[in-house]
Amino acid sequence: MLDEVIEMREEMCPECQGTGYVMVARDYYSASYGYYLQDERPVVCRTCGGTGYVEVWEVAEGFGEVA
Repeated sequence: MLDEVIEMREEMCPECQGTGYVMVARDYYSASYGYYLQDERPVVCRTCGGTGYVEVWEVAEGFGEVA
């Protein structure tokens, strides 16, 4: 008989590397400088919702072994 044992665990978010936010770069025109400048801002990570961790499902060891 096959026993299906599936567990959920948390691991660090691959998108933000656990910080909970990502840096987004946008260009804007500066009238005082006369050219475009880059503006970098931290934005909440969409993958983890700002927690820095994601839940992943994994099959416990021994799955699929016949008893």
